[in-house]
Amino acid sequence: DAGNERSLRDYQIYAGRFDTKTLDAHLAAIRDFEAFLGGKPFESVRPEDVASYRTKLIERGRAGEIGKSTVQHRAAHLKAFFNWLVLQD
Repeated sequence: DAGNERSLRDYQIYAGRFDTKTLDAHLAAIRDFEAFLGGKPFESVRPEDVASYRTKLIERGRAGEIGKSTVQHRAAHLKAFFNWLVLQD
């Protein structure tokens, strides 16, 4: 989605104050969420989408695909992104 790409570009500019590794982790979490939703525009994301993704992250953690820390960090990175996004025009 072109709108998602524009939002991510703007977020990268905003998050340029972060360490490169931190920014990469944020972008990885956002891209993983976007892939989970099949490229759904960020502006159309509903609380149910976030809840489904959170459940999927927890399942992946329990299955040993990703660590507990990864689950927590991805959730925190997405929260930071959406907190920023809702303040944008």
